[in-house]
Amino acid sequence: MDEEEIRKLLVNNGILKPKPEDKKDEKKLSEEIHADNSIYLFHRDSCFRKNIYFIQKHPSFENFVMLLIALSSVKLAMESYLIGEPEDS
Repeated sequence: MDEEEIRKLLVNNGILKPKPEDKKDEKKLSEEIHADNSIYLFHRDSCFRKNIYFIQKHPSFENFVMLLIALSSVKLAMESYLIGEPEDS
């Protein structure tokens, strides 16, 4: 790997800020979003939609969702089997 490839890798991972000449090669976030409108409210270029897309594409988003599912399952199990059971059941 040469110096330029290392720099592009660091810029893509958010470690370094891109140079002004690097920004011309960079794709716009709205170009990655395929549908023009979402729920007929949010256009492709809307700030809300871009932020939600950024959050959804973040590497730890999937882990966060899995954590919420696991916590919900534990809560449901505790609520169903441990709390409020009559003695004779």
